[in-house]
Amino acid sequence: MEIQIHSKTSHLSDPFKERVQDRLSRMERFGIKIDRVDVEVNLEQNPRHGDGAHKVQLTSRGSGPLIRAEAANSDNISAFDMAAEKFELQLRKVHERSKDVKHVSLKEMPLATPAAIESDEVVDDYQIVREKSLIAEKMSRQQAIDALEMLDHDFYLFIDEQNNKPSVMYRRRGYSYGVIAFEIS
Repeated sequence: MEIQIHSKTSHLSDPFKERVQDRLSRMERFGIKIDRVDVEVNLEQNPRHGDGAHKVQLTSRGSGPLIRAEAANSDNISAFDMAAEKFELQLRKVHERSKDVKHVSLKEMPLATPAAIESDEVVDDYQIVREKSLIAEKMSRQQAIDALEMLDHDFYLFIDEQNNKPSVMYRRRGYSYGVIAFEIS
């Protein structure tokens, strides 16, 4: 990894340059392909900036992910250390995402059954965990839409006044609705 250090407003000391080289060269351990890292150091001349007068920006260039970190502090070394921590955190995130993690889907997972059920009883794959009884009211479709919106549900069961059939009013994309009417056989 090539490291380029730029400063437009101040002269950079050799210990600072050595620290930058040492710290950024250690980041090659993540194994992420980065051609060049630009280190830009700026000194703000305005005395109002005080503690944040020294600003350091780290930017990766070339092939590989674009990573950028920025920090400001009262001196170049502490500003660089803060920016380097942010840069390293982003490199670590890219490294972790690139790992090959074995994700097991639900289809591949073995079906775990409790020991009490493992006897001779036949167990369905699906279990009903909750039952509810509702009273369907006879109402118009507009009233069903209003009830659906008031409850903030995706569907609403009612008896349609137009045809006296059990029906379900459901929300579609946007503010459009659909009706499913049940035929009793």
